[in-house]
Amino acid sequence: MNDWIDITRPIDETLVNWPGRKGPQQTWERRIETGHHCNVSAWQINSHCGTHMDAPLHFFDSGKPID
Repeated sequence: MNDWIDITRPIDETLVNWPGRKGPQQTWERRIETGHHCNVSAWQINSHCGTHMDAPLHFFDSGKPID
């Protein structure tokens, strides 16, 4: 099978999170409207947010990482 079905969800306020975890948070570091030459944002997101795959390392100290 060579075909992939992309089930990735967009990162926004509707993203499903693991119970008790915060959803994604965006903050602006630079904004054109405040005199900067470009818009730059920073994101904080937990690893159990939205579409993801857990690596064996998540469950076992000797497990392999996802990379």
